[in-house]
Amino acid sequence: MPTARRERQDATLERHCQLWEAKRGVRVSPSAMSRAIGYKLGWTYKKKTLAATERDEQKRSAFRERLRGVDPKRLIFVDESSTNVALTPR
Repeated sequence: MPTARRERQDATLERHCQLWEAKRGVRVSPSAMSRAIGYKLGWTYKKKTLAATERDEQKRSAFRERLRGVDPKRLIFVDESSTNVALTPR
């Protein structure tokens, strides 16, 4: 998927307004953008992706390779994200 399209996929209303102004040279309000997106284009407000858009598979692969020689018993995991998985669409 092209980068520009991926960026717009989960953009906020404010980001859509910025992209519109950058491309067309016309500033629009978030409320006008919301009407255009909802009524004119028929887009949904639901998030399209569940994976992080900044995810870098090469870096993840290199990290896994570095951990290959580490004894799993020496690893400690601390989860401080406080993410409620019940809010994630299934």
